[in-house]
Amino acid sequence: MRDHPLTGYFLMTFTLSWCWMALAFGVLRLPMMGVGGTLGPLIGPCLSAFVMTAVTQGRAGVLRLLRRFVLWRVSPLWYVAVLLGWPLLVVAAVLAHAGTLDVLRAPALGFGLTYLGAFAHILVLGGPLGEEPGWRGFALPGLQERIGPLLGSLLLGALHAIWHLPVFLLVPGYNGSPTDLPGMLVVFAWFTAGVTAGAVTFTWLFNNTRGSLLIAMLHHATANCVGFVMQGFFAGADVLGALGQVRAPLQIALALVVIAATRGRLSYGRHRREIGAPGTDDRRSEGYAAR
Repeated sequence: MRDHPLTGYFLMTFTLSWCWMALAFGVLRLPMMGVGGTLGPLIGPCLSAFVMTAVTQGRAGVLRLLRRFVLWRVSPLWYVAVLLGWPLLVVAAVLAHAGTLDVLRAPALGFGLTYLGAFAHILVLGGPLGEEPGWRGFALPGLQERIGPLLGSLLLGALHAIWHLPVFLLVPGYNGSPTDLPGMLVVFAWFTAGVTAGAVTFTWLFNNTRGSLLIAMLHHATANCVGFVMQGFFAGADVLGALGQVRAPLQIALALVVIAATRGRLSYGRHRREIGAPGTDDRRSEGYAAR
C-alpha cells in the first residue's frame, strides 16, 4: 500500500463500495435515497482516502486532509462559480435546446428555502461529502503528479463514472436510465462521457482553490441538485429528459473551454506554487509515497 498508494486506494474503494452496493441494492433492495446511497460513498472513497492517508503519511496527513474539508478562504468568485455557474449553463442549454422561452417559468413561492434544504441534504447524504475526500482529496493530487493534470483528470473521471456501474445495474431508472440492458448501457456510456469530462472542471477548480475539498463538495452538490432547479424553472413533465440530453454535451463543451483556456495545464502550476515548492516535500505533504 505504501509502495503503490493510488493502486491501493482504487482497489480499496471499488472493493468496499461495490460489495456494499451489491448488498444494499442487490440483496436488501434498499432505496437509493436513504442509507443505501449514503453509506456507499462513505464506505468506499471516503474511508479509503483516510486509510491510505494514514498508511502513507500517518496522523499528520490525516489532520491535513481534515483541514481541507474547511478550507474556505478562497476568492468569493469561486463560490459564485460553483454555486451558480453550472445551473445557469444548464438553464441556458435547455432553453437553446427547446428553441423557445415559453418553457421558462417563475419558481413557486418558497422555492429558495426548499432548494437550500435539498442542497444541504444532497451535500451531506447524497454523495459529495463521502466521495470528494477520495476522488479529489487523495487520488487527484497523486494522479496530477504522476501523469499530469489533464490525463490524470480524465483517468480519474472515467474511474469515478465506472464506480457507479452497480447502481445503474441494480437500481431501476437510476439517472433516468431505461430498464432494458441495452438502453441502460447507452445512458451509462453518456454518463461516463459526462463525468469524465466533468473531472476536468473539478481539477481546474481544485487547482485554483489550493485543493479545497469544500469547494469540490459544493460543486458536486450543485451538479447533483441541478434537476431540482430544472423542475423549479421549467414547465412541462419531461424536465429530466431534457436535462439528460444536454448534460453530457455541456460537460464536454465546458471541459474543452477549460482545456483551451489553460492550454491543458488546468492551473496546476498555480496549485503547486500555492502549496509550496515542488519536490519531495510537496509529495509528502499530499500523503503519497515519496521514495
